[in-house]
Amino acid sequence: MAPRRRRRAVPPVRHADRGDGAAVGHGRAAADDLPRHRPRPAVHDAGARAGRGVGRALGGPGGRRARRPGADPRSAGIHDAFFFVFYGYLRRHIAWEFSPRLVRQCLAFGWPDVPVRVGAWALRVADRLVLQAYLPLSVVGVYSVGYMLGATAFDVVASSVNSAILPFFYRTATETSERSSKRVFADVAAWDAALLGFLGVGTVLFAREIIVIFATSRFLEAEAIVPLIAWAAVFQALAHVPTRSIYLVKKTGWLPVVFLAPAALNVALNFALVPRWGIVGAAASTLLAYPVLFLLTLVVAQRAYPIPYDWGRMLRPLAIFLAITLAKLAVPPEPLLASIALKTLLLAAYPVGLVASGFLGVEERRALERVVRQLVQQLAPFREGRRLL
Repeated sequence: MAPRRRRRAVPPVRHADRGDGAAVGHGRAAADDLPRHRPRPAVHDAGARAGRGVGRALGGPGGRRARRPGADPRSAGIHDAFFFVFYGYLRRHIAWEFSPRLVRQCLAFGWPDVPVRVGAWALRVADRLVLQAYLPLSVVGVYSVGYMLGATAFDVVASSVNSAILPFFYRTATETSERSSKRVFADVAAWDAALLGFLGVGTVLFAREIIVIFATSRFLEAEAIVPLIAWAAVFQALAHVPTRSIYLVKKTGWLPVVFLAPAALNVALNFALVPRWGIVGAAASTLLAYPVLFLLTLVVAQRAYPIPYDWGRMLRPLAIFLAITLAKLAVPPEPLLASIALKTLLLAAYPVGLVASGFLGVEERRALERVVRQLVQQLAPFREGRRLL
């Protein structure tokens, strides 16, 4: 497929792995290609959610009636059906033609993604596979609860934000000067770090309460690994930031090394730590592997398309997150209401810490002041009404 009209060549967009449990079908490929043709992340996300919703309704992968992982003909049919949905939207912007040169370019760009997905899979599931070899399934179940709790916010929110940023990222790279676009990308990366820090704070602070509400008391042991998994998820999501640059300049040849090296490290650490430390060892292995993924991705991306990141600004949210993680250790679990109140104060301390640490730039502080003034003006009638009463 080649777009009929575009001002400048736009590089391909990576097909993000959302963990549907099924192969990427034609409709899904069209959905992921949509941001390249028009910056419509809302349409893209709505289509993807609709496909997954139909799959769950039919009992496909991820649905309540799913019995085992693997390929499912219903899922394949759903993806094929959604090909026509997205083709109907894109038909005015694409033309069908065969180009050997374009095929070679696509294969050179896409083949490295095969070992990338193998590495991503190994990073995500190696811990549970090794745990099953050494510990009872009941312990693996506890670990799975802790892993899910530590990573879900990042899988849902951070991945969605990254998908929404991609159209903006490629449009900015093609429509503005390189110097201006890189400055914008550095600001976006800082706010990425701030969002990830907030997700981590909320996850770590209220892990126990979530387990109590949605599970039973025998899963409370999972709380111990939630901070480790949350920090690993932060670095996993941070790796999306430099990955955008690698796909922008089509330097995907290094990605297999970038993903397979931390995957191999994760497997080795699991075999070394799980027999002695159990689920904590598995979580620690994950925590040690994902920073390696981020650092390798960053090195490759900066060589291919250097961006002047403000590291001091990016580290402030993570430092505040670390401080709150340590402060949470001093919060007693009982009484429950007092514990929740203290944790809420710690959660509120995160944005306060961002402002106090100088994270906001001059324009951002002015925008925040305008928002505060507008809020005060909107609340003024309520204060006057209370005085009259």
